[in-house]
Amino acid sequence: MYTKDHDHAVEDICYKIAHMEQILKTIKANFPKHFEMFLRSRESDKSKEYIDELLDRFMVNDSGKHLVFDAKIAFVELMRMAENDFESDRKSYIELFDDESLEEYDEDRQLFKSKALAIDSPIIRKTLQNVNAPALDKFRHDFWKSNANELLTKVKTLAEFAKNYSEHIYDPAHYDEIVLYQDFHFDELDSEKYTVRGVIGGGIRSAFLYKNYPEIFPYRSRLSLWHYGFWSTNKLSGVTWIPNF
Repeated sequence: MYTKDHDHAVEDICYKIAHMEQILKTIKANFPKHFEMFLRSRESDKSKEYIDELLDRFMVNDSGKHLVFDAKIAFVELMRMAENDFESDRKSYIELFDDESLEEYDEDRQLFKSKALAIDSPIIRKTLQNVNAPALDKFRHDFWKSNANELLTKVKTLAEFAKNYSEHIYDPAHYDEIVLYQDFHFDELDSEKYTVRGVIGGGIRSAFLYKNYPEIFPYRSRLSLWHYGFWSTNKLSGVTWIPNF
């Protein structure tokens, strides 16, 4: 969801059916191995104390007896954790897209930038606060230099697109059957109409959409795309850029 002239533009080959089929085939072959590792990891990015807590939950019964690893129990627990994590900050994104709130910010667009985005929007707030990541310095600079009027206009336009898509384009009965990218009708999102250079690009835009309409819009952050590269063992023939941090 990057615009075509972005430094990290999605390359043309990524829209080719043969390329998609190649990557999907590789992911399907690798997925079982990585999924089992995921289940056994108990969220290995967490602290040791947290992992130990999950270990006890999965591998020790009430009497303290160690059990054989149960993938089903691990899966259910990890999915519950993922759902809780998703819902933990979703309200903030829903409020960001609220029609009445957006209209009210017309009276004070600078407040929209300094509060609704810089404080109330989790993805932007965390990025601005992460001063230990020099790679994010440019984003912080671009954000504070950006025009508040443009920010509000682009977010309002994005909210309108999402609402119209959900009401008039999205067909839940056949959505999972779509094969071709163009049949999703997401192309419009890759335009300047929904972009604020250096601030609202593919990652943040998709986060706003995903948190409001998770059944429709995928989260297409750099990290999400990196996962596909990892699952496909980075054998992305023809692709020169793989997202990373």
